[in-house]
Amino acid sequence: MGGSTQTSGYVTFINASPSFVTQDFFVDNIKVNSQALAYTQSTGYLEIKAAGHQLQVKSSINSTLNNTSTFSVTAPFYYSIFYAEDKSMLEIEDTRTALKAGQCRIRFINLSTAIGIVDLGVTNGTKFLNSLEYRTYSAYYEFNAGTTFTLYTAGSNVIIKDITVTLDSGHLYTIYLTGSSSSAVKYQLLTLN
Repeated sequence: MGGSTQTSGYVTFINASPSFVTQDFFVDNIKVNSQALAYTQSTGYLEIKAAGHQLQVKSSINSTLNNTSTFSVTAPFYYSIFYAEDKSMLEIEDTRTALKAGQCRIRFINLSTAIGIVDLGVTNGTKFLNSLEYRTYSAYYEFNAGTTFTLYTAGSNVIIKDITVTLDSGHLYTIYLTGSSSSAVKYQLLTLN
């Protein structure tokens, strides 16, 4: 799985499915996690040879195959691969360029099968992201450390949930939304550096 930075990329696998047992992740039939991954857990970045690969997600309890797909890794880029509640996978390239002093970079992913299309805003401020659909992700936004957010039903001021997280300057984050009912919507903060 290893290799030089000239011939490899970096991939992290995230179990973003709150409804299932712990999962194992495989690349070309080789398990890449040392311990079974529960909801919100990830592998951290793994160095993977730049090429096309077969990905699999299996139940760590009984080895039931939950997803299989192909994915191409390009050197020297970084990727996040999310395993969602409907057993799908979402692969996203991670941008790791330098940040301005005092700021962090964050993107948002809607992996909730229940909430439909949503908007996001700064807490007690204005919306900055409209119409984030299921299994889609936003561009990156740069915010000052300490910023918090509010999740809205799309096109309205109806608050679904306040997103209170601790953001530190100099970091790259993803906030992903999960939950199969509106009352069970959760958010998770993933630090990618």
